Amino acid sequence: MLGSFLAGINWFIPFFSIPVFCVLSIIMMIFLVKSPKKKQEPLPFKDFIKK
Repeated sequence: MLGSFLAGINWFIPFFSIPVFCVLSIIMMIFLVKSPKKKQEPLPFKDFIKK
């Protein structure tokens, strides 16, 4: 009975761990990935069309 209980837990571990890893990766992306600073202004639309 204990063996079947442990086997049942081991069977469901991947199904529960995937959402946990997804949430962890989203949290890490929010805090660790920095967006680059803007160095120049975008071209106005008229200048963009002329080029």
